[in-house]
Amino acid sequence: MKRIISLTLLFVLVLSLAGCGAEANPDPQGGINLEDEDVLSGTSQTYGVVEVTADKESFNRFTGEMNLANDRVDYRPICVSVNNITACLPQKGLSQCDILFEIETEGGITRTMALFADTRDVELIGSVRSLRNQFMELVYPFDPIIVHIGTSVFADAAIAENNFRTLDANIFRTAIWRDPSRVGRYAVEHTYFTSASLIENGIEATQMRTASDNTNAAFNFVEEGTKTTPASGSCSRITWDFSPGYDGDFRYDEETGMYAAWQHGNQRYDSNNAEMLEFENVFIVVAHRDVYPGSESYAGGLPKYDYSTGGVAYYVSNGAYEQCVWVKGDYSSTLSFYRGTVEDLATKSLNDMEEIQVNTGRSYVGIVREELGDTITIKE
Repeated sequence: MKRIISLTLLFVLVLSLAGCGAEANPDPQGGINLEDEDVLSGTSQTYGVVEVTADKESFNRFTGEMNLANDRVDYRPICVSVNNITACLPQKGLSQCDILFEIETEGGITRTMALFADTRDVELIGSVRSLRNQFMELVYPFDPIIVHIGTSVFADAAIAENNFRTLDANIFRTAIWRDPSRVGRYAVEHTYFTSASLIENGIEATQMRTASDNTNAAFNFVEEGTKTTPASGSCSRITWDFSPGYDGDFRYDEETGMYAAWQHGNQRYDSNNAEMLEFENVFIVVAHRDVYPGSESYAGGLPKYDYSTGGVAYYVSNGAYEQCVWVKGDYSSTLSFYRGTVEDLATKSLNDMEEIQVNTGRSYVGIVREELGDTITIKE
């Protein structure tokens, strides 16, 4: 059973974090341009879950479990760009996503992309922020519907190059809602959310394609009901640095068999339901990071990640870890994990390498820049 933070602690955390609304969040080129007076114009003034009447017994290709609603088979997954700067906390909806991606953006801050096979059970998701190309390239192979507010020019370029439509709330207001309880207490960019009903409204209003012939599983899952144990050794905790100001921290709970997420010394939780963010699988991907030419003067530059060459990775699950390698390749290829070394990637065909088997359940994927790879620390 997932652990629940007490309502008293939740209330204290909400009050303490609300006072951080003045913290700057660098977000150049795009981002939020909704006007204050246009808080609810053109949107549904209600939000919430959407009734699911279908049985939940189909294969969920993002968790490996037989828990997907039957009417969502061959349906495009939903991805939401979710803020992670300290001033935006607490977040909503992340305890219900199937995969959570976290990557550094500009200024050393991280952002997350929450992937859901089905969002109809999720009351609110957010706060919603702009789209970055390093996230889009990771989820693009799954043919998702991406919900966000604005973009960077480099994400715009990728959208155009790949002839890809997204649900941008700067354009399609039916997909977004502004939380009036946050107005005046948080910076404006930390006040916008989407939800089950608003996503359905946005899809209907835009006539967004929902059917997909993409059936690729996110990982090489074991058979449901079985468990694999990563081979390198025990792992009760794994920590690392995304940047000098943002860290990753996952701690194993033997009772639940899950890894609980921490950051800045605090438990990460979902204020929709007060549940901690917990995952069966944690992947740490060490990748080459550069900055886009011409962006160097802004907050140290806009990060540009190279997913084409592969590199070192760590797979953490079931109280253990395995050092392995990751590969992706071109824009439309999925991120995959193999037993071996970086030297193997240079000298062997993938057909001659063994793909890592992954336990069923929810997964977290963190992308760490190469120069901070040596900050990854594993406690047995």
